[in-house]
Amino acid sequence: MLYRPQFLLVTTLAVTSLMSALTGARATSAEIPDRDRIIQRSGPVIEVVEVVGETAENVTYKITANAQPGTKRSTAILRVDYAGMRSGSYLAGVESLNRGAYDEAADRFHQSASGEREWERVYGSMAEGDALELGLHYAEAAKAFQAALTAAPKHRLALDAKYRLGMNLAWAKDP
Repeated sequence: MLYRPQFLLVTTLAVTSLMSALTGARATSAEIPDRDRIIQRSGPVIEVVEVVGETAENVTYKITANAQPGTKRSTAILRVDYAGMRSGSYLAGVESLNRGAYDEAADRFHQSASGEREWERVYGSMAEGDALELGLHYAEAAKAFQAALTAAPKHRLALDAKYRLGMNLAWAKDP
């Protein structure tokens, strides 16, 4: 079947290669400030002190700690890169995923999903589901995507989580 995890793995690798090409050479931790970044579909990267929240309609952020929150339409956003994604258990999960150690990556992302901030719960659960899906653990992947939905049902990635939840539930029942 074309839409099984093998296709998803090829797609994931292609997207990773494309993102590397778009963002240029891998930056060192000294080159990346300890700030959240909003990568737009077109236009400059927006470096902010904090992304306050993400919904299906808007991404809300603060440029400085005391500034009034600004918003950007979610449709104009390619991705959000939280400063916390560049260290700790989330980064360890990304590194494990890149090595093909899917079960280890799922464990690391699960640790990240146990965090206090919304992005940790949503992005950690989504990445855990990705890793479990690539490791062919469909029922467990469905639980991870459900956790992302439970953490933030109005999040920008909620529709993706619902879709992935349904697909993994279907694959878990496939003989």
